[in-house]
Amino acid sequence: MEKTITKRKKKQNLEKRSAVLTAAIKIFAQKGFTEATISEIAKDAGVSEATIYDYFSSKEELLFQIPSEISVKHQEETVRLIEHVPDAANKLKILVRRQLSLYVENEDYGTVLMLILNVNRNFLKTEMYQEFRLVANKVMNVLEEGIQNGEFRADLDPYVIRAMLWGTLENMVSRRSLIGEPKDPLILIEQVMDIIFKGILAAQLEQTINLNITLDSETLTRISMKDVRKA
Repeated sequence: MEKTITKRKKKQNLEKRSAVLTAAIKIFAQKGFTEATISEIAKDAGVSEATIYDYFSSKEELLFQIPSEISVKHQEETVRLIEHVPDAANKLKILVRRQLSLYVENEDYGTVLMLILNVNRNFLKTEMYQEFRLVANKVMNVLEEGIQNGEFRADLDPYVIRAMLWGTLENMVSRRSLIGEPKDPLILIEQVMDIIFKGILAAQLEQTINLNITLDSETLTRISMKDVRKA
């Protein structure tokens, strides 16, 4: 009987904590961190201010715990998903698509993350930040895997490629939060990946050599010679 009561209380506590985090995401996205108040968050969550302080010692700690409500579980699922994908190229595409989908489907969360958390130096020092970086770190691992197995060019710098992908992704989310554009980042990210993958895949490259030849001292003919070689 006591165990049943304990489990019920634990479930209720988790539900209250989740309600507070969900409300915080909404209020922070609408008003920003500075203007938002614990009173507003408590009202939206349907709990008292005292209840919020039972779970979080301050408004800043509440802010820092927001990724635990959405990102951490989603990232763990993503990492498990790509374990069943054999090649690095498709692993990388899944990581990027799922991460961007997370922000598109949870617009307020994307706003809080890009415009508030990502520019907070204190957040960068927390354990939650390290957990939040799980997928970004996995991108590095996949790029290194692709270089080692010959899928990606051997001369690539994984940090540069990740910066291109993640920087573009975060820029899209930030601009969408600020000005409402792009309307559909998922379409644009496919174009971005197409361009980047053309540059990083260790596939056959077609090199064109242009020669200018003068014929009969008057006719200028341009001849294109194609040399197909392995990268």
